[in-house]
Amino acid sequence: MKKLTALLLALIMLMGAFTACANEPANTNTNPVTNPATEPETEPESEAATEPDTTVRIGRTPLSEYVVVYGEGYEETAKELAARFEAICGSALAVKPESEAKSEHEIAIFAPARGASAEGLGMDDFKITKKDGTLNIVGGSVYATDTACAKLLDLFSAEKYAYELSDVTVSYTLPDRQEYINDLSKLALHWEFYFETPEWMLDFDEKYAAFNDPDGRLMSCHHRGEMVYYPENSIEGLISAVMMGADMVEIDPRVTKDGVFVLLHDATLSRTTDFAEKAGKNGLPESPNLADWTYDQLMQLNLKMGQGGDGAAVTPYKIPTLDEAIKICANNLFVRLDVKEDANGKIFWEFDRDIWPLLEKHKAYTTVICTWHSAFVSSGYKFTRELRERTEKVCGKPILNFMKNASDGKMLTREITSYDLCYAMRLTCNFSNYSYKTFLQTQAKQLSSCKGTVRVYADVHNTNPAYPENCESPEFFMELYEAGINLQLTNHGFMMCKLIAEKFSATEY
Repeated sequence: MKKLTALLLALIMLMGAFTACANEPANTNTNPVTNPATEPETEPESEAATEPDTTVRIGRTPLSEYVVVYGEGYEETAKELAARFEAICGSALAVKPESEAKSEHEIAIFAPARGASAEGLGMDDFKITKKDGTLNIVGGSVYATDTACAKLLDLFSAEKYAYELSDVTVSYTLPDRQEYINDLSKLALHWEFYFETPEWMLDFDEKYAAFNDPDGRLMSCHHRGEMVYYPENSIEGLISAVMMGADMVEIDPRVTKDGVFVLLHDATLSRTTDFAEKAGKNGLPESPNLADWTYDQLMQLNLKMGQGGDGAAVTPYKIPTLDEAIKICANNLFVRLDVKEDANGKIFWEFDRDIWPLLEKHKAYTTVICTWHSAFVSSGYKFTRELRERTEKVCGKPILNFMKNASDGKMLTREITSYDLCYAMRLTCNFSNYSYKTFLQTQAKQLSSCKGTVRVYADVHNTNPAYPENCESPEFFMELYEAGINLQLTNHGFMMCKLIAEKFSATEY
């Protein structure tokens, strides 16, 4: 019996020990350094390894390891492109001429030594191709090559880091002109690499409000459209002006032999087109006079670059119609129609007959500005007042206008109030005949009386080298602005748009 009792006691003790062991937490970790009970929590290696790689790469190569190589004439473009890549990959790329030894990974700007060729490319065409680790940027002109650089930058996204060479290759061929007349974004612009237009400068309502603010920001009027990067009075120049944020364009309507309104400053075709090479051929007239040509005949001519003249490059662009011009400008910027007369002194167009139907067609009722010309100011601005009433009924806003030059702002204000017109006037100051500094001195009283009272418009472009101080520049524009000339017509619209973007802000409305 005693033996049986002892055996039972031993069995009970054994079971108690087993139960105690079962209740203890298991610890199979033999390394006390990583014991979670004694050490702070750390991120597991497996999770740390999943952190995204934000190094911008083309293939397996970091973008920062690419070298920008440039051909003759493209050193400054290369430096600008290399610096712009810093915002994408965190460091500026190295730059070198094509004469130096080839690097393993390059972005080459029109570098024949790297296999670049512009063969078959038109003036606006460009391509970015890949070969042996090199991206070759080639355009049919300096303008197109610069545009290609802008497009290359656009191919990189802030949300994407890994690219293949095929992701950053692209080509562009100038579309049929009707395509970019219908969709302005289809025209790759020559200045895109050098300027990004602030959104507010594309707002037509802001322009309308600014025009009605006599003491407002500087406003730009592009003479014959934008003619630094494109031909004067061209559709392409008008699209350029719209897209860079111009406030107004001045254009020159004339009429063809068959009654089509087109844009041309001169009565003849010699200066601005390739007339000399084509006159008298393929059934074309020998006369240089626009009035002797039909519209279809004009379409066989091409415009010359900029202001044309001897030596100016011939472009692929055509003389536009006034209809096309109004369509481009409609509710994008203002249009000042310059008055042209025939041999008998008669103005080519009548507003109700020729202009109003275009405003109706394109819903561009406030796009055209009533100017100081006789077509608008006759009978004490009677036509202008009636037109303002008409447009307000149609679209809720009156068409805008300029008053003629006035020597006293207060007297002009009374006239504006009595006629219910805009607080804006045209200031006569032809800087071809005198120094602008002389003008500011002699007209100080007039400018003082008008400043802040009416918006003052003036033609400030210089056409006489005898007055080099009149050369258009940001400093020149700002000095005139400070004197009270706050809407300026210029030959250098791109320069003025950049100035406005830098120095001014949007008008509230």
